[in-house]
Amino acid sequence: MAIQEFICDVCGAEVTDDNASIHVCPDCGADMRWRCGGGIREGDYSHTSMSLAINPCQTKVHRKLFPGIGVLPDGQLRFDSVKKQSDYCQKTGFEKMPQKIKNKGVKIA
Repeated sequence: MAIQEFICDVCGAEVTDDNASIHVCPDCGADMRWRCGGGIREGDYSHTSMSLAINPCQTKVHRKLFPGIGVLPDGQLRFDSVKKQSDYCQKTGFEKMPQKIKNKGVKIA
């Protein structure tokens, strides 16, 4: 299982966890942000990207240009390593931004 790293933008606390669900800062109770790529080892990574999806009619050409990247029938891309995803983003000009983990109504006492 992949190890994830989270950071609190309010107080700077850091949490390492194998659960990528909602995280709340243990120190101040603020929402924590996922630190992209933090702690993920080669081989532990499997990610389907909706944000990098292509039109399904482009699948044949995409597979020729990027043979190591999986394409699902609906056009979503499937990455099996952080390096492949990073290389893909660099070659296509996409910039990977930190993801904000939102607290969905969970209150800290």
